[in-house]
Amino acid sequence: MTKQPAPSSVARSLLLHLKDSGMYQVLHGGRTEENSSSLHTLIVVTQGQAKFMTDNRELRLLPGMAFLAGPESSFQLQNEMEGVLIYFCLFFSAIGMRGLEPYVHKSELAPGLKNLMAYPLTRSLRLLELLAEEDRLLSELEDYKRQLCFQELMVLLLQYNLETKSVSGSSLVEETLIFMQTHYMERITVRQLAELAGIPHHQYSRYFNS
Repeated sequence: MTKQPAPSSVARSLLLHLKDSGMYQVLHGGRTEENSSSLHTLIVVTQGQAKFMTDNRELRLLPGMAFLAGPESSFQLQNEMEGVLIYFCLFFSAIGMRGLEPYVHKSELAPGLKNLMAYPLTRSLRLLELLAEEDRLLSELEDYKRQLCFQELMVLLLQYNLETKSVSGSSLVEETLIFMQTHYMERITVRQLAELAGIPHHQYSRYFNS
């Protein structure tokens, strides 16, 4: 699977600073209120299946799928499965430099990049859980460590979704197998696993059987 080269604005000149994060649940048939923020927003689904509605667009988010919304973008999630929908929501700012003067970057981090895959899945989920655990006032050192976790998460997302890099089919299947082990109580189809791996259904079946 070939990715497009990462824009230099993301890789070299922007500092991403996490403002808030949390884990949220939506019961069967429920939907969230319409949300909008002046910050950049990262939404990652980790359980269930969501209809994701944003700026007159609708798409389906399965576990391991994410969406990157720019400032002032509105979004809403609806639970499409019988079980509980679980997702993480992270709000962050992007700071750039013009010479020696910092400025708040309000446009997209990477033009055209919104749909993301969390890869490697297990490490991304662990970082999301760590970031959502902190709901108390942090010391300067603790906040610094938290920001490092966020930076690692964003590096993983951007590296997989932007860099020109091929990931072997076997490693993608291994990630989905780990996901199956940790979500064995849910009803999971081969098509969902293929979408999670980001490869066609027939190709996933070939990798799985090899």
